[in-house]
Amino acid sequence: MSTDGSGADAPPDPVRRFHHGILVVVVALLLVVAGLTAANSVQGARLVRAQVSPDAAVERAGQHLVLQLDQVVDPVPSDAVATLPHLAVVARTDGSTLDLQLQTTLAYATTYQVEVPLVSRATGAASVLRYGFTTPPATLYTLHRAQDSDDQPDTIERVTAGVTTPQPVRTLPRIQEYAVADPDIAVVTADADGLDTLQVGPLDPAHPSDTVLSGVHLSQLKASGSAGLFGFVVTTETEGTTSNPVHLLLYQTGSRTGPLTVTGLGGLPVEVRDWAFVPGTSAVVVQDQNNGMFLLDPVRGAVPKALGDHLEIHGLGRGATLVVGDAQNRYTRIDLTTGRTEPLLDLRLGSGLPRRITPLGERDRFVAVLNRYSAGDLHSSAVTLGPRRRPHLLYTPPAGATVEAVCLSPNEQLVAVTASVETAGSYADDPDPVGSVTTVVDLGTDEHPLVAPGSAADWCTR
Repeated sequence: MSTDGSGADAPPDPVRRFHHGILVVVVALLLVVAGLTAANSVQGARLVRAQVSPDAAVERAGQHLVLQLDQVVDPVPSDAVATLPHLAVVARTDGSTLDLQLQTTLAYATTYQVEVPLVSRATGAASVLRYGFTTPPATLYTLHRAQDSDDQPDTIERVTAGVTTPQPVRTLPRIQEYAVADPDIAVVTADADGLDTLQVGPLDPAHPSDTVLSGVHLSQLKASGSAGLFGFVVTTETEGTTSNPVHLLLYQTGSRTGPLTVTGLGGLPVEVRDWAFVPGTSAVVVQDQNNGMFLLDPVRGAVPKALGDHLEIHGLGRGATLVVGDAQNRYTRIDLTTGRTEPLLDLRLGSGLPRRITPLGERDRFVAVLNRYSAGDLHSSAVTLGPRRRPHLLYTPPAGATVEAVCLSPNEQLVAVTASVETAGSYADDPDPVGSVTTVVDLGTDEHPLVAPGSAADWCTR
């Protein structure tokens, strides 16, 4: 009998056991890789990252939701994109990038869900992309006047729906006007001699502002946030003349060339009585000293367009619609895109007279101040006017108070109504209500999501 240890029942060689283990592992890994490859061959496109600016989307239409995918997909039709709440979108597919352009402004404090069916270009595998984002709550700026004396500074405050404490943005003596083109603010202050200084800078008070003009007379400060523009009227006092030049200037934030003087027909500066930005653009509607109105866009170099002679500008809507009035309290709607004019009938509303009529997005719907007189006393309220001109009451101020202004939010979801009890005498050149309260009304629900002390809501200067 052999005793050399080479029998069939001897334990396996350790080296062979190691090699066998390696082989098992390799086979297992190959199986895993094969499985993953097979899975990937039928897996649809997935989202890698998304880009959208909810802050901009509540300010202006045309913003983009850009979805970056992990693989190239077939073109997605616009009508295949589902959103909740519903949004009109235009879809553009470029390889593995899907660009959804939002055709309307979005509502405040709302969560939007987007669902898009996708088909992989390489494998034909189908998948459904789901993405959600939330818009910010409504934010409003107001001017809070010092009521005791000129020695006390005035304050511009930011108030946000759902936040109880206002945030001071600027605290300065003798604030005359301000306007916001986020992320910047322009503020006009007056010195003891009644001369004005215009400063423009970031909304964050920790950053310094630039002095654009000083030692002049400024008025009618307004802003176009989407264009990054501020506009204002400068009155130049000229000795020996009965009238002083009154010119409109536009200032681009961060400009190194200074303000641009607005010129009209013939290339001459316009002598301005009133003016307003066309919402969401760099274009302006200007009324000259002879009541002639023009559509101008000097920033883009557009040819001036005459709009006829009218007594006053009432309001401008986002649909490029202008409402003007005459001395007989008759009102006309002008389509700034086509130049077409149309009289608005039956706006007297019995004993009431609407003022500050601003068109809403829908045709034949307006927001306005409605003034009624009873026993010699003025009673005012904020209303909307529908297709049949029947007023829908939005807000009535407390007894003794008067509605000074109604101004739409950038997305036309809300309206800011400012009511005041008295007028301050602190600023002889520019008296302003004190004890004012600005109430924000939701046009869809009539609820008041925000109430803030102060007047001159920034929505009124856009």
